[in-house]
Amino acid sequence: MTADPSGGEPPAVPCVGAVVLDASGRLLLVRRGQEPGRGLWSLPGGRVEPGETLEQAVAREVREETGLLVHVGDVVGSVRIPSGAVVYDVTDFACTPVDDAATPAAGDDADDVTWADAAALDRLPCTPRLVQTLQGWGALPAAEPGVRVVAWRRVDEDAGHSLARVQRRADGWTCHGTEVLAGPGTLLACGFRVDLDPGWTTRAVEVWSLAAGGERRVGLTADTGRRWWRDGVRAPELDGCTDVDVAATPLTNTFPINRLASLPVGDAVTSAVAWVEVPGLRVLRVDQTYRRLADRRWEYRDDAHGAFELAVDAGGLVLDYAGFATRVAP
Repeated sequence: MTADPSGGEPPAVPCVGAVVLDASGRLLLVRRGQEPGRGLWSLPGGRVEPGETLEQAVAREVREETGLLVHVGDVVGSVRIPSGAVVYDVTDFACTPVDDAATPAAGDDADDVTWADAAALDRLPCTPRLVQTLQGWGALPAAEPGVRVVAWRRVDEDAGHSLARVQRRADGWTCHGTEVLAGPGTLLACGFRVDLDPGWTTRAVEVWSLAAGGERRVGLTADTGRRWWRDGVRAPELDGCTDVDVAATPLTNTFPINRLASLPVGDAVTSAVAWVEVPGLRVLRVDQTYRRLADRRWEYRDDAHGAFELAVDAGGLVLDYAGFATRVAP
């Protein structure tokens, strides 16, 4: 780091960057029209203006450089970039487009803008260490078309994290998830796979858990008439259930939210689900209500646990689940 004339550290200039991923997992990039890095591709971003919060600054920079409005999420990471007499102190935020169908247009000091999947990112000349930094943060674009990978941090546990992979297939969706809790008094892991039809209705699920009591597994399947089987044995007590809800993860909230994508703001729908307890893997029939509060805000409610507010991205994946989990990547 370059020292200032007095022998101390150079002054820090607060800056922001935006890790914007669309519903297909593509990364928003701008080509710099000015030095430093003219002609190279990088994240939208720039200096924080006086009186702005970091969140306000990143939303403004994305709007000025790409024309897109974004929802600003959590901090993805930060970097310090020495540059002569100053050091740029850059905080990068996870963002999602307000309108996933909007077309970006270059503006301000960007001379081009693009959505890049993993293959496109490999071909583009990028600013130094951009790709390595995003890789370290788990914020690279999807390696496969139609695949998204996201992670959450549990806020109700001292040490809990969830990872999810959502894949679009010709006949529907396949979702994988894992959860690890390793806090004081809580040691468990679970994983699951859910297969859904194109309209986000559950067809089959496999769940496993590992805790002090040992390993457990359960498999559930449903036919098109919503008749259910547990481990190959008819489970009529679950008949009519639309979804499976695995208790330890925010991923399964995506299913009803996407299925109800056309629900008007203010309206609510109640449906029966097969709720899978973790780590015991008891399967219970539970009525759950989803009420649309805004374009990407929902209220979830059930009689046993109460009501919770959820913020989601353009793909219906949870950004923030009040009192339960918050997205950390990307």
